[in-house]
Amino acid sequence: MRVGLFLPTTWPPDAPERLDVGTLGGLAQRAAEAGYDSLWVPDHVDRSMARGKPVWDSAVVLGALAESTDLMLGSLVMSAPLRPAAVVAGMANTLAAMTRGRFVLGIGSGWSEGDLAAVGYGPRSLVEGFVPYVSKVRASLATVVPLLIAAHGPKMLRIAAREADWWNDAWYDGPEAFRPSLDAMEQAIAEVGRERSTIRVTVGVDVGPDARRLDRALAGFDRMHVDACIVRARPLTLRPPKPR
Repeated sequence: MRVGLFLPTTWPPDAPERLDVGTLGGLAQRAAEAGYDSLWVPDHVDRSMARGKPVWDSAVVLGALAESTDLMLGSLVMSAPLRPAAVVAGMANTLAAMTRGRFVLGIGSGWSEGDLAAVGYGPRSLVEGFVPYVSKVRASLATVVPLLIAAHGPKMLRIAAREADWWNDAWYDGPEAFRPSLDAMEQAIAEVGRERSTIRVTVGVDVGPDARRLDRALAGFDRMHVDACIVRARPLTLRPPKPR
């Protein structure tokens, strides 16, 4: 099982360092030394999430990381209401070239009302129109880029089961809490006629500052045959996962 590290673009107030390009490179190096095999970056524009600090653009952060590390990189996830499909595909084509194939494009229908308000949208259904969006992204990719779809509810799970190369759901403190979502996804995969082995299952893990609890959670997800865990550290400190 792979274990990646989540790097927020809304820099938490308890972070030990400033967020700048040098810090990103240092974090990437420390993550690699700690045993993480990938770095994952979210996509937000709502400044209230950053408690008054700047919100860093995820595509720019990923580009900086591409020059700083040989780890696999991924977006977790690009929000469809914030970024047109052609723009997302162009970003993915660029990052795939910059990383020499080490980039996973994660997309989702969006969940944050603050993000929607920040770009001038009112409340609306975020799921409607997502399938055409996925099709436009796929059609605009100039190279093979794995497509991760974040999904939790029944409609999005079915879309992910049909369209995704990778699937993600987050955030969970252990395998027991994740089990219902995994069961629902496996049912959706069967209903659309795919094999479970054709989709990589990833889960966002958030257990707080307890390293032993993190290790127990990772062991449990490994027993569930999860393909990759993405760890959100609170506070942002690097704790080495045991090899799996």
